[in-house]
Amino acid sequence: MTITKSFDNLSHGFKQLGKYQKALNNTKFVEYLNRKTKWNISSHDLEVVTCLVLSNRMFNGYTDGTHHVRPLYELANFIETGVINTKDGSYSTWDSDEISSNDLRDYIKYDRLHSLVFSSMDEYIDRETLVTKTLSFKSYALNIEHLIENISSTFRKLH
Repeated sequence: MTITKSFDNLSHGFKQLGKYQKALNNTKFVEYLNRKTKWNISSHDLEVVTCLVLSNRMFNGYTDGTHHVRPLYELANFIETGVINTKDGSYSTWDSDEISSNDLRDYIKYDRLHSLVFSSMDEYIDRETLVTKTLSFKSYALNIEHLIENISSTFRKLH
């Protein structure tokens, strides 16, 4: 599958999520859903946060402003343990000892982890010479020391 086709599929997935989000913001639909599932969702304080979960990291951190992309294994680790291990120790991405809906919302909606990674990137100019011409373009590299500083100043140290 080409990257263009993958992005088209991603865009299609975002459109589908938008339909679900719109439906869940409809009080009558939530009442119908409650009757059918025997759930008790309150449409008054319902906040719908969406993401596409992919088995690879190709679009990790991408968002269209409403819907987000998260990789499967990262999301599973966040839900199961909430732990990030660095050379300086282990840190909890949860606000307390147990995961909360706010933790999950912050991870998805506010890019709680990805914003730290992206802000830890250093810009540099890459140059490639092609016969007699030089092509220059901006690129980025992860500054791991900066990332560890960001993690340690944001999350709770475990040990």
